[in-house]
Amino acid sequence: MNYTNKILLSFSFIFSLSAYSEIAEVYSWKANPGEGASMIETMVEAASIQREMGAHVTINQLDVGSQNQIDYVIRFDSTAEWGSYRDSLQASEKWNEFWNRVGEDPNGELELSFAAINLDANEKASSFQNSGVYGVWVWDVAAGKLPEVLENFAQAKVIHEKLGARIEYYSEGLGLPNTLHYVALFDNWSQMADFLSKAATDQELLSFQAGVSPDSATLARQVTGRTLPL
Repeated sequence: MNYTNKILLSFSFIFSLSAYSEIAEVYSWKANPGEGASMIETMVEAASIQREMGAHVTINQLDVGSQNQIDYVIRFDSTAEWGSYRDSLQASEKWNEFWNRVGEDPNGELELSFAAINLDANEKASSFQNSGVYGVWVWDVAAGKLPEVLENFAQAKVIHEKLGARIEYYSEGLGLPNTLHYVALFDNWSQMADFLSKAATDQELLSFQAGVSPDSATLARQVTGRTLPL
């Protein structure tokens, strides 16, 4: 297969997935000083309303030593489910009353929001409800390097899952992908620590990493965090 066809195949693969794969909306909030707990309470109330409409919601506290950085994540099993939810949310009196009330005295500021498509069509939104802790690596893909990066992700996933992680990866946005999220999920911090210890000396992983071109993608950011119980 020539290079142009590989790129077109990668694009068509992602576009076809968007109709059937898990879709996530991510809202990254920064709580006002001293209002982290209050923001979490507000998010729990929001989640109860949105879950009644069929959305799968998780609240993720970033591991930054405080309650100030919190991701509110809403997941759907398909674009059809996502569209139906958006219509219901817009028409919901209960949601609009809640949104107007909390907007009068906000306890934080929205810093970032985006939608993302899971590139594994077999995953369902409900499988993320009890995720414990996680690490996310966000990669900016170099022009023309999408097929190479997707191949690297697939190889890394096999190795990382042998070492004890659950791996998912996402295309950010619903258009042409140039940002990918590589996500490692664990039951708890001890499991993550064990994974990191093994990864530091695993010869298969080290050999794979040595063969990855540094020009294919740039690491834009990396975060760890935990999913809060609802």
